[in-house]
Amino acid sequence: MNPFLIFTLWLLDIKKRTSRSSFHPDIWGLLPFVMFLLIVSIPWYCQMTNPEKLSFFQTDYLSGVGLLFLYYLFGLAVMLIITIIAFPHVPDLKVSFLGYLFMISGILYAFRLANAPYFKYFNHLTPLYFLVEINLLLISIVPGFISRETNRIVCAITISIELGFVMYLLGKGSILFNFSKLHGVWIFYLCGATIIASWFFSRNSYGLGGGISGLACYYMFGYIFSNSPLENIIWLSTPLLLSLVILYNWLTRLSYRVSYDPVLNIYTRGFCNNIIHGQANIRMGNKFSIAMIDIDYFKRINDTYGHDAGDRVLHTIAQLVRSYALPRGITCRYGGEELAIFFPQTNLDKAFAISERINRAVSRTALPMTKNKREILTVSIGVASNQEGENVLHTLKKADSALYRAKEEGRNRVIKA
Repeated sequence: MNPFLIFTLWLLDIKKRTSRSSFHPDIWGLLPFVMFLLIVSIPWYCQMTNPEKLSFFQTDYLSGVGLLFLYYLFGLAVMLIITIIAFPHVPDLKVSFLGYLFMISGILYAFRLANAPYFKYFNHLTPLYFLVEINLLLISIVPGFISRETNRIVCAITISIELGFVMYLLGKGSILFNFSKLHGVWIFYLCGATIIASWFFSRNSYGLGGGISGLACYYMFGYIFSNSPLENIIWLSTPLLLSLVILYNWLTRLSYRVSYDPVLNIYTRGFCNNIIHGQANIRMGNKFSIAMIDIDYFKRINDTYGHDAGDRVLHTIAQLVRSYALPRGITCRYGGEELAIFFPQTNLDKAFAISERINRAVSRTALPMTKNKREILTVSIGVASNQEGENVLHTLKKADSALYRAKEEGRNRVIKA
């Protein structure tokens, strides 16, 4: 059987057994993934249509080994500094690996630029491509959220092992540098495995999944055009692009920390206020609707099973509400066990129909209270649409009034304003 297929099936099995958190499609990292593809497409187009220009570019700008060597070392130093600065704010093992492990392959490439011993007769970079792709596969699989001290220990051990292994291969010389280019087909397998692994294991890594996958494709293009100006451009631009990926990850984390509730994994009350006051990047349109949701008798859950069980119930219901509200609705935590759904450009009937589906779905779901105990809860929902000239805040108040009517009339129902 194809080894790549075996690896894919293994990843699917691991994902099935280890998946815990919900997924927001926008934080896999589509932007950095597309960024790598767009950046490599420019020199690739030049290579395919007018290779003479790239040859002149290499002669004019990439032939001064001394200056190029210093520039590349400076780029690696900047990447390392950004990794170190980011650590107190983003103690993520994936980010640490991305910075530190690429230092190893980067330094090896710098030695080649400087025509260091063992490298001056090295006529292809196939072993370094293997090192990069294996590191990317490792980064995509390792857990991101571990303690700071464990992060430091794991990084130190991994870097020591990899450096020791590389030095051993350098000592053996022929094993590393006579690595047959015919074996390069495995680079394509490793690239594909990295993309699959990042989709399963780096989906909630705030852009790193797409960055890792894009980088794997980026180097795969470099391997396809080995011993060409395009290959040098790819290797020389990597420190800058890696620094951008790490910064993008950092900024994305800050954005989600502000906008997303850490318990429910939906938008916060702060983001809800931004929608109300027109400060969020959301166009409600001339006709919009709002649904207010409250969990019936939720206080009893906290009193009976404790706040940990209450948090689990809130998270489960919030994700259920969010899944049924999409793609029209934007789900926010309004306060306590209250949720608000904003339906841009949606009339009352459509919002009411979605709210009824949410009500039925919650009432059919057995929620985990303890390890062996499950209960079914219900929700009350009030729905309102804006009238001509009516703002979001006024419509929200109407939906809130409808919610209180639903509770007064016996709960577990949806009421129109």
